[in-house]
Amino acid sequence: MVNISLNRLHFPVKPVAKSTSTISGPHYRFTVLTDGLLRYEWAPDGQFEDRPSVFAMNRDFPTPEFRVKETEKELEIITSKFDLSYDKTRFTPSGFSAIIKGFFYDHASVWRYGEACENLGGTARTLDGVDGRCPLGPGVISRKGYTTIDDTSSTLFGQDGFVASRLDGDDRVDGYLFAYGHDYKGAIQALYTLSGPQPVLPRWALGNWWSRYYAYSATEYLTLMDKFEEEQIPLSVAVLDMDWHIIEDERILKAGKTGWTGYTWWVCRFSRSKHC
Repeated sequence: MVNISLNRLHFPVKPVAKSTSTISGPHYRFTVLTDGLLRYEWAPDGQFEDRPSVFAMNRDFPTPEFRVKETEKELEIITSKFDLSYDKTRFTPSGFSAIIKGFFYDHASVWRYGEACENLGGTARTLDGVDGRCPLGPGVISRKGYTTIDDTSSTLFGQDGFVASRLDGDDRVDGYLFAYGHDYKGAIQALYTLSGPQPVLPRWALGNWWSRYYAYSATEYLTLMDKFEEEQIPLSVAVLDMDWHIIEDERILKAGKTGWTGYTWWVCRFSRSKHC
């Protein structure tokens, strides 16, 4: 197990899959993570990625039952949930496909590489400014019983736990096929195993919050806390929205920026520095 440590966050990862779960050639690699979850990779230089990504923290799944049929120019991987066919060349819709078993007729349940998949959606990064429906990122379930997640460009973590660069090359492919039919619960459980357990909200986060978009100073914020106590209003979380960042620096203003970047505090509003 590799222990990733980033600041005060600690999350153990197991990014390397079992060798018994992989089938590879000079430029391709398939990893049968479960009978319904397949990782597929294409690397022109033959260097495959075994570091954890923000999407895939754990690839060390128990090896599921599967069969492999192989000739010089054809590869077939068969599990209880899908039957994959591949022509051992660069991935194409005609040369790389999978029949998803169960729930559908064969002609309606064929996934082909590169073709858009129906998707019931995942999550939204933020709800700022949302009033009603909003676009969602891709999820792992669909009415057709299969969908894919492209992990080719997501952030990686190095041995030190900090973000790391991906290998060079625009032709690389790193994707995941979720082929669970209508077993939506099974697909989501596989996602949680792959991406890590979902954090549970701490009890204090369910209390009363104060978050106002306002450029508070330290004195103003202390006065606000005193006011909550004076009015006997319980307060669990106090949030300094955005204006703890530096926003009045001349260099930032000349560049036409807002200053909402980085992790540098606007010291002049939160200290009695003689330089302010």
